[in-house]
Amino acid sequence: MLALVEAVCTPGTKVLLLSRSHRQSTELFRIVTGYFRRLKSPLLGRQTQHELELVNFSRVVCLPCREDTIRGYSDISLLVIDEAARVPDDLYRAVRPMLAVSRGG
Repeated sequence: MLALVEAVCTPGTKVLLLSRSHRQSTELFRIVTGYFRRLKSPLLGRQTQHELELVNFSRVVCLPCREDTIRGYSDISLLVIDEAARVPDDLYRAVRPMLAVSRGG
């Protein structure tokens, strides 16, 4: 819910959803988009299998659990790590600097 509230209420927000597996982060994304549909999809810009873009320029993106393919995102407002204790340390170290610029949570 926090990811959805952040994206809908704060224009220009970038939210990343991470998990131990891509299947798990996709499932988390499906939960977020399910709640979004219950709100009658306000501000919907575009939705793909792994990304939700809103007309307020906010994005919610689910990513695979691979340190080598997750790079390239910056100015992250919110990072959601599902079952963070089970995520490999190298993945956490790869995404942590993404929050430094935005002072995201």
